[in-house]
Amino acid sequence: MKIRIKDNHIRFRIQENELAQLLNGESLENHLPFPTQTLTFVLKIGHHAQSEAHFTDQKYIIALAQNTREIWMETPNHRIAFSSDHPSTQALNIEVELDLMRDK
Repeated sequence: MKIRIKDNHIRFRIQENELAQLLNGESLENHLPFPTQTLTFVLKIGHHAQSEAHFTDQKYIIALAQNTREIWMETPNHRIAFSSDHPSTQALNIEVELDLMRDK
């Protein structure tokens, strides 16, 4: 999983083998170590109608809407984009796209 961060925008690009993991109910994780702690990004297909994201215990968890599995099975080039609106922070724009043309 590739992650690109710019200002308040995070883009996740996943490859075909990672797509298979998500479709099988697994989550993807990427760890960014710092000297005293590690920031972890978790991407999964959730159980809610809307995509959501939250930060807890040094993990930024992105749970895509439950219908994402069906969308990607029918249209594997579909890009998921949403905004995580939190009352106490600026909205973060999140985009998840499939990178199916790359080598595995």
